[in-house]
Amino acid sequence: MPFLPIAERELRVAARKGATYHTRFWAVLIILVVFTWQFLWLAGGLIPPAMHGKTIFVTLSTFAFFYCLLIGARVTADCLSEEKREGTLGLLFLTDLKGYDIVFGKLVSSSINAVYGLLAIFPVLGVCLMLGGVSFGQFAKTVLALLTTLFFSLAAGIFVSTYNRQERVAMFFTVVLIILFAVGPVFLVDQDLWPVWLLSPGLALLLAIDPSGGFSGMVGANAYWLGLTVTWSITALFLGHASLKLPNSWQEKEPKPLAAGLKSFQLPLPDRAAASNFRERALCVNPYFWLALRGREKVNHTWGFVIAVIVTWLLGFFWAGGMMFDYDFLRPSLMFIHGFLKIWVTSEACTRLVQDRRSGALELLLSTPLGVKDIIRGQHLALRRQFAGPFSLLLFLEVFCFLSVIVHRDVGWRERLFVPTAVILLVADIFTLRWVAMWVGLNARNVNRALIQSGMLVLALPWIVYGLLLNFIPYFSSFSGGSVRTIEIFKILSVLCWVGIALLTDWILFRWAKTRLLTRFRVLATQPVGSAK
Repeated sequence: MPFLPIAERELRVAARKGATYHTRFWAVLIILVVFTWQFLWLAGGLIPPAMHGKTIFVTLSTFAFFYCLLIGARVTADCLSEEKREGTLGLLFLTDLKGYDIVFGKLVSSSINAVYGLLAIFPVLGVCLMLGGVSFGQFAKTVLALLTTLFFSLAAGIFVSTYNRQERVAMFFTVVLIILFAVGPVFLVDQDLWPVWLLSPGLALLLAIDPSGGFSGMVGANAYWLGLTVTWSITALFLGHASLKLPNSWQEKEPKPLAAGLKSFQLPLPDRAAASNFRERALCVNPYFWLALRGREKVNHTWGFVIAVIVTWLLGFFWAGGMMFDYDFLRPSLMFIHGFLKIWVTSEACTRLVQDRRSGALELLLSTPLGVKDIIRGQHLALRRQFAGPFSLLLFLEVFCFLSVIVHRDVGWRERLFVPTAVILLVADIFTLRWVAMWVGLNARNVNRALIQSGMLVLALPWIVYGLLLNFIPYFSSFSGGSVRTIEIFKILSVLCWVGIALLTDWILFRWAKTRLLTRFRVLATQPVGSAK
């Protein structure tokens, strides 16, 4: 038998797929857009021409690093868990294949497009050498650090996929594991224990971009190579452990007593009579409403998250006092909480449709008197019951804290606008995400792909448009003379501009998704998965 037969087969299959070649085109197009945007921004004259090359190099390297860091959650987090759900993983072990054959075969098949996307960035990074400010050594070390980060992320996804069956759970824990290694050592460990920073794949990139900076002086001259060695060792450990664990991970096992007890633990629930009454009322209101909300722990989980946020904030208030009201603390905290909630709503909105269409249940539902509008309405009612109460409490507390801050503290207009705009965008984005996630979920092959596509449309697209408009900031500053009052007014206008772009994007996407759902729902539900356009 040839060495790594699955890898060879998957490479031949990928070579015949159109998506393999389309990925190269789109990757090059995106990185050229980013390069052009950065070059036009620098043309405003705020940064000396001698620094243009290094500035663009740092921007593109940072963009590439986050791409490499998170791509594992996209392409490999569900590669093995999908085989478990479909029951095909056990069939592979009836042959002479070993665990490492399957692990490396899945690694090759899942990562080929991710590697193509990274390779498209390297020639554009090389242009920065001609612009000046970047040496060939920096370029070569950055390329090596990015490749290391990419394979670390892919290996982390395969490692997590070995232990999970559900795609959402696998994607979530992959992101947590990657962030824990990438960010945890730097933020949780003091400078005196800097060797722990070697666990982060970002250390090598920082030392490659700025080899003579102050950060490199803290960790030593050899830290770059030590960081690469540690990251490759962790990557090999992930793949090796997955190869050893995989032959036994596909079998259903009886849970241990402690694990079974933790899994069965739930918040206090109504008695059986109350649950039966809710089922009868839900079925009378909308059958799909009951179907989408089966499992009462969904509502409990949402309340648990909001209560955990409130308790954490109260503990921080008793420990740090007024620092919890500072703008520099409130801004990242609210952005994280709101972003997490938006992703959660997106996941719940698309999961049921993806699973029902893949199993054929959606086509069966449409053969009953239940219509398209009934299914959409039932999904919206389920989301409202799960999130409306906790969200209302959270928004009330946010507005209360905001009013307390502006009454007792002297804050600028930019700080005064932040919380109201954040609340408005949270409501608008969630309203839009319900429709967009349902439409994308009706077209997607799996939940992870639907989640990422919906998030890119509703959450990332406004930032891209706003970033393109930032090119005019240097010209505006030079035209206005850069006075303090003018700059302050422009900051306020930039916030209002961002809100306007986000709300306009939400309205356009809402109309687009609603129209598509109402007109093409029945057609797509009867087509094979992946054939919709």
